Amino acid sequence: KDGTLKGKDRRFADDKLRKAQFIIESLYRREHTLLRVTRAILERQLEFFEFGEEFLRPLVLRQIAEDVSLHESTISRTTSNKYVDTPYGVMELKTLFCSGVSGMYGEEYAAEAIKFKIKRLISEEDKRRPFSDNALTGLTGARPRAP
Repeated sequence: KDGTLKGKDRRFADDKLRKAQFIIESLYRREHTLLRVTRAILERQLEFFEFGEEFLRPLVLRQIAEDVSLHESTISRTTSNKYVDTPYGVMELKTLFCSGVSGMYGEEYAAEAIKFKIKRLISEEDKRRPFSDNALTGLTGARPRAP
């Protein structure tokens, strides 16, 4: 800035400064995107964060992509190998995306939430008289979605 660099030295310094500014701006954009995506996931999975694993909802990349006006592939890259600290432990953001199953009355449940509920039911059952598969299905209130 003080004009002491001339010629090749000046061009070299200007080039390095431009590259450094580009990296800083790229990191800022990446951070901003990650924050927007994480907030959108949090809004859609709020009950999970408040009440536990059994309240996980079905969620697909497309829904978050629409929420933040980005492409699904951007959401996928943004959430890959990124982790969030939850009341239930540190987990990969991608695990908050899960398929759904239909309940007996048409409501949707996250497949992972059903698994958590089954694990809880099995851990609490009378080991001398364990639940049958049909009994567990009835207790979870869900059935596999028809193809």
